[in-house]
Amino acid sequence: MMLRKALISTLTLGLVFCSFIPSFAAESQTNKNSPQTIDKLAIYKKWGPFLVRPTDIGDHDEVSIHLYEDGYISLHLFQQGIHRGEQASTIWKLYDTYGDIVWSKTIGEVNTMTIFNLGYREQGRYKLTWQSRTNNDTEGGFYVEIPVGEVSQ
Repeated sequence: MMLRKALISTLTLGLVFCSFIPSFAAESQTNKNSPQTIDKLAIYKKWGPFLVRPTDIGDHDEVSIHLYEDGYISLHLFQQGIHRGEQASTIWKLYDTYGDIVWSKTIGEVNTMTIFNLGYREQGRYKLTWQSRTNNDTEGGFYVEIPVGEVSQ
């Protein structure tokens, strides 16, 4: 009986701490339950919205991200083809300060706002780009969520 109570209270405590951790933080190797982590996650901010409106293959855009301290970068994205039978398809890339690609993903139709984890990154400057893979008219937008820092277009 005592073991059961201890297990239940441990699970309850774990659920309380987990509620402070955003879904995009799930892949972290850091201690998500430490007070320092919880304090840092409380200051995450969404920047945007930025448009995704390609009409031709190769259309592209980018945002600059300046992280003032280490933290997660996440992409909140919605995109869909405008015309019946046409679907959105874009390739997204995150570049680090040195111009190296540190994250890349081809993303198709996204009919509801979806969060993509771009990873836990060191402080510094990054560039997030998208490029259309089709000539389908697409509408959509995105936000970038980071801890302390700035995002600009």
